[in-house]
Formats: sequence, structure tokens, C-alpha cells
Amino acid sequence: MGKRFKPEIVYDRDDEPMFRCPRCGMLFKKNKDFVRHVQKSHT
Repeated sequence: MGKRFKPEIVYDRDDEPMFRCPRCGMLFKKNKDFVRHVQKSHT
């Protein structure tokens, strides 16, 4: 099992939370999209 990544939570100009991948910097609107990205790209 690899290291678990926690998303960096950043806020866009409308104060909506977005999730940033700490490894590659990609941004996601939904936590589900972030989790899917980490599982596919960083395992």
C-alpha cells in the first residue's frame, strides 16, 4: 500500500473549495475526482 495523499484545499474566486493534488498540482472540484486521479496516476 502506498502513501496516502491528502488534498490541499484551496478556494476559487467564488469561495468554492477545490482539491489540489500535492504531487502534480492538478485541481479538482470534487473529492471523488481527486481520489480517482490519485488511484490512477500515483500508484
